[in-house]
Amino acid sequence: MVSVYEEARERWTWKNQVTEEGPYGFKILSQIRRQDHDCCTFSAMASTLEANVRVQHGRNDQFSIPHLQFIDAQSKISAPNTNETKVLRLLKSLKERDGGVYLDEDYDSEGNLRALDAKVCRVWKFNLYHVKDIIHLRSALPRLRRQGPLLAVIRISRNYDECRKSGHVYKYDPARICTYDDGKPKTHALCVVSFVTEKGTPCLECQDSHGTAWGIGGYLTVEIRSLKELYSVRVT
Repeated sequence: MVSVYEEARERWTWKNQVTEEGPYGFKILSQIRRQDHDCCTFSAMASTLEANVRVQHGRNDQFSIPHLQFIDAQSKISAPNTNETKVLRLLKSLKERDGGVYLDEDYDSEGNLRALDAKVCRVWKFNLYHVKDIIHLRSALPRLRRQGPLLAVIRISRNYDECRKSGHVYKYDPARICTYDDGKPKTHALCVVSFVTEKGTPCLECQDSHGTAWGIGGYLTVEIRSLKELYSVRVT
């Protein structure tokens, strides 16, 4: 029930925050991306990893979307029959000993590695939260504040476009489910940057990947019950 949330857990945001490194610091959040078709997982993953690297290590890295796509393609080949979601499969690949994602400057869109000694960012640890368990959701909020933005996957219903155009809070409507051509329910990955309450209802403010004209300056506020998956990450 929403009512078990305490008002003391009010707004926390990474928007407009900077690191202490450098003469002026680095903005914690990456610039709003404009994803290619059906590439929300990779855009949200890159934005989440970049922000966590800045918070946890003070580095201003930008990661390669093409390399994330390559890692995902390889993981499908190595485990073709898994029931894991794309986000979970990708996180596990980034956590492997020989895994990790290259910097954008070191890996081009053609799949060429520009430097033999190129560094990678690995996921040292990640937590998957049970989104229907209120205790699990509450435990994610301190990690949002201490470690950096979270990675979320939301369920999509037909009012999604209406909310992103109006700026209203998005609430998944099970009576208006959107599906892919194969009949599976549509989902969308986002980078969670804030916890907010809207009229007493707990919500997450998320950085989307459809450009700054989408939602409110590229951000979408999502009612917490619209979540399908939620992760926190620790990175190297």
